[in-house]
Amino acid sequence: MIKSMTGFGRAEAVNELRKITVEMKSVNNRYFDCNIRLPKKYSAFEADVRGILKEYVSRGKVDVFVTEETYAESNSEPVLSEALAAKYADILKEITNIAGVSQEIRACDIARFPDVITLRQTPVDEDELKSQLMTAVRSACEKFDEARIAEGKRLHDDIISKLSGMKANVDEIIAREPEILADYRKRLSDKIEEILGDRTIDEGQLAAAVVIYTDKICTDEETVRLKSHIEQVAEGPGGVMTICQVPGRSDQFLATYQFFSPNCGGDEAKIVSYTRADDGWKMRVVCDLPYVHRFGLLEGKDGSLWMLACTIKSACEYKDDWRFPGKVYGASIERSFEEYDEGNQLPLEILADDQLRNHGFWTAPDRSYALVATEQGVFRFAPPAQADAKWASEQLLDEATSDICLVDFDGDGE
Repeated sequence: MIKSMTGFGRAEAVNELRKITVEMKSVNNRYFDCNIRLPKKYSAFEADVRGILKEYVSRGKVDVFVTEETYAESNSEPVLSEALAAKYADILKEITNIAGVSQEIRACDIARFPDVITLRQTPVDEDELKSQLMTAVRSACEKFDEARIAEGKRLHDDIISKLSGMKANVDEIIAREPEILADYRKRLSDKIEEILGDRTIDEGQLAAAVVIYTDKICTDEETVRLKSHIEQVAEGPGGVMTICQVPGRSDQFLATYQFFSPNCGGDEAKIVSYTRADDGWKMRVVCDLPYVHRFGLLEGKDGSLWMLACTIKSACEYKDDWRFPGKVYGASIERSFEEYDEGNQLPLEILADDQLRNHGFWTAPDRSYALVATEQGVFRFAPPAQADAKWASEQLLDEATSDICLVDFDGDGE
């Protein structure tokens, strides 16, 4: 289920003392940014309000407005200060004696003086007040969530519609490939006849030229991958976040499967291999790795092959729970990927266990190291120089980073 990052929710909680109204709205933001505006007497409950919001929202800029309408007759009562009224009466009598005037002192005159009559707030039951506020907040969150789901469904339908168009284009490419080869052979043959005239065309050389051209325009790998991605988005239980071709192989690649996505919580995520066979592509499980997000293949100085994989978190109680940091794993690839499967998985070693939301991953062109970007900063990992050595790691930045890459702007190779 896709939820939009934008939404609106409004709810009221009413009793005989007051009406509490909660309105909330959100816009896109990479992280959770919440602004709560409460009447002063509700400020003690801000942490409780924020806690409920986190159950429904993990990302986005959220504004929450809480207002209260009180019923004055039940919220306050007038109080007479008898001592102050008597004091004012004595002073007025003293003034008439000093001035030598005679004037009747009326109660309404005394009542006008400051603080003779005041309004005293009725004691508030804080538990009852908090309960009413939390009811309004949760109800607003539920309506807010309904709005996000409704908009998310519209986005989902639009994406699926576009994917259908993409799939039709892929099918057209696959169908036209034989026609393209036949047309190329004809054009090549006609051009050779035009150049050679009456001389005989060497069919072997012509066939070799066609084979070379066929290899250049072959789209089998790309179309199979794209169709697989489309089918997984439209029907499958999770997205493919990373694809990595196996070095030295044109018929094999690795990919994440059942990754954390709108369709899947990520606790069943894994890394799989796809190998081309006579009857299509064969998928095998390389390793189960819950919440795996990014990975890559690296090469040691001795030519050995290594895997570096990152999990975006390590556990959760609900899908948008980000309390548990992810990990970085390393593994030595000692066998062909065809030899790994569900019952014989690639063993992994934990290299780092305190990295949350490691969205960024960049592999050096020579595969000698990789950079990982997390909320804790940017880290560099290099595989062991030899089989009995250890992984090398260092922190390059200590600021939260989403994506990372290195660019040689001046072309000096550094």
